[in-house]
Parts: sequence; structure tokens; C-alpha cells
Amino acid sequence: QASANLVETKASASRADQATANKLQGVEASLNKIGPFNFSGDLRLRDEPFFGGPADQSQVRNRLRYRLRFNATTKLNDDINGGLSLASGDINDPISSNQTVNQFYTRKSIGIDKAFINYNPHYLKPLTLTGGKFAYPWYNTELTWDRDLNPEGLAQTLAFDLKTPVLNRLALVGFELPFAEV
Repeated sequence: QASANLVETKASASRADQATANKLQGVEASLNKIGPFNFSGDLRLRDEPFFGGPADQSQVRNRLRYRLRFNATTKLNDDINGGLSLASGDINDPISSNQTVNQFYTRKSIGIDKAFINYNPHYLKPLTLTGGKFAYPWYNTELTWDRDLNPEGLAQTLAFDLKTPVLNRLALVGFELPFAEV
């Protein structure tokens, strides 16, 4: 009798756990998508130790850093989508959204990391026009372009997917990236 009650109790607990998990997934999905908007973000904390230097270890130190990012994207219709990303970090450092924890009680800045609109006309699917502050519209690696650096201006991409064993995609990218307004 006791073992039968134990089995029933375990089965009941398992059903309750599954129901709770399903409710949490539903709440998470509804929070990630509100209307036509999708939201995401992250927070990272890390300690950066520095070793080496003189024999007296006078340059050995630890630096605490964090990164906070918030992203919102939307698809307005079949032709137009866009997004906005806010990120922490030094406003004068364009390649890092890391913020060093220092200077005691000073406020830390959050800036616009991306703000863009893409136009992809349904009558010419290979064409994408992008404007604003956006991620690179071409394939790249950290070796050639820093992925934390987002260009701003206009970009045009004409990309064709190829089904060949040697070449998967052929893309022509043009861009206008003003460096300074005079």
C-alpha cells in the first residue's frame, strides 16, 4: 500500500512540475514577443586579472567589468523590419560595450548600439536596403572586422543563393558610411 501511494505521489509531482514548466514557457514566450516586437538582452559580469610586470608584482591587479545589452526587433510587414539595441559602456569607445566598475558611485552610461531599418522588397528578394546604425551586412570574422563596432549610414546588398559545391552565396554590398558631418 505504501509503495503504491509513493508511486502515485511521484506521478502527481511529475505532472505538477510539467504544468509549472509549461506555464513558465508560456510566460517567457509572451514576454519575449509583445505585438510585432521581439525583445532580448543579456548581462555579463567578469573579473579580468592582470599578471606579470616587475618582480615586486606592483602591476598585478584585477578589474571587474560588466556588459548590459537590450535588443528590440520588429517586422512591420513582409518588406520592412528593423531594430534597436542599447548597450552599456564608455560612450567614447566604439568597439566595446564593457563597463569597468570603478570610481565608486558614478553613474554609468548606456548608449545606442544599433538603430536600423531594413527594406527588402517582395518583388526583388535578393535586394536589401539598410539605413541607420546596423550590424555589418557582409560576412566577416573577428580577424577582419570587430563585431562590436557597428557602422552607421546606408548599405545596399544584392545577394544570390547559389546551389553549387564551391560557392553558396554571391553578394554585392555597397555602403555609404559618413565619418564626420561638416
